[in-house]
Amino acid sequence: GFFAGSALLSAKNMRLFFDHQRGMRATVSKDSLLKKNYKYDVAISFAGENRRIAEALSDLLIDKGLSVFYDKLEEHDLLGKNLFTYLQTIYRDSAQFCVVLVSEHYLRKVWTLHEWEQIQERILKGRTANSLEYLLPIRLDDVELPGLNSLTGFIDYRTHGAKGTADVIHRKFVDHSAEQSAESAGPGLELFLNTSTKFKPI
Repeated sequence: GFFAGSALLSAKNMRLFFDHQRGMRATVSKDSLLKKNYKYDVAISFAGENRRIAEALSDLLIDKGLSVFYDKLEEHDLLGKNLFTYLQTIYRDSAQFCVVLVSEHYLRKVWTLHEWEQIQERILKGRTANSLEYLLPIRLDDVELPGLNSLTGFIDYRTHGAKGTADVIHRKFVDHSAEQSAESAGPGLELFLNTSTKFKPI
């Protein structure tokens, strides 16, 4: 049998528990569970001088199954739009995580600073664990980006390269999705033991 606390559970009782868990999970769709209604898993914010790196990361993340906002892939959608307000929505509201390629060029561009303002607002707006970890900084050099806390964990692209960086970002997404799944899966074994009348000690 299975030992939990002071109770030994039979195989039949274990099946009842897992049937219960599956029933709880069935009430939560995959999209709402893992993506929380975000249009993109990852948005990439970068200066034009760093486009080669942004495109390499976008390609690798898409190959891993993530949905990515990378402007070159959205040219048809960007055409004719008010980019000031549209990009505000993208970088503030539309992605699970935002990858920022931190470089000296990033500090000098009007558009990247506009994107950076939206990223900061997203972090300040939510003040939840998810919002606080929304920003995933990728350092291309040692420039100081105003508003980026020195204690925030980052990836150094100079040591990781494109593949290594994409691997870490993907792992971050997978781990976060697993945490969301666990939180949304419903009552755990301990709660089920306390509330179910179907379990009987061996």
